[in-house]
Amino acid sequence: MEKFQMLMSDLAIVGVISIALWLLRTKKQTLVAIVNNLIQLAEVSITGSTKLGEEKKKWVLQQLEILGYSATDSVSKLIEDLVKTMNDKQSSLLTQIENTASDSVDAVAEEITNSIQKEIESKTK
Repeated sequence: MEKFQMLMSDLAIVGVISIALWLLRTKKQTLVAIVNNLIQLAEVSITGSTKLGEEKKKWVLQQLEILGYSATDSVSKLIEDLVKTMNDKQSSLLTQIENTASDSVDAVAEEITNSIQKEIESKTK
């Protein structure tokens, strides 16, 4: 009977820990989604001719505090990591677009060159 009670106690502890971990993970996912949305709002709302990254980060942190989140070092790091990821993806997309556009221009130029060469050859025969 005592082993059964210990087993049930252990299972209860594991259950409580599992629920706590699930709640923490859910809260973190919610925070990441909120920060992501705030970063995108900052990108659209705060514009200018100079680098405004720090001003945008400050605005995001202020909005988070209004929503009840503390502006901790880990939240600040989360913002920096998300911005870096967004910039990397944007840079990657821009590179892909540039490469695709360059390939398309090269293909069109080659087609035009071939067409002109064929036209010249047909006239010289």
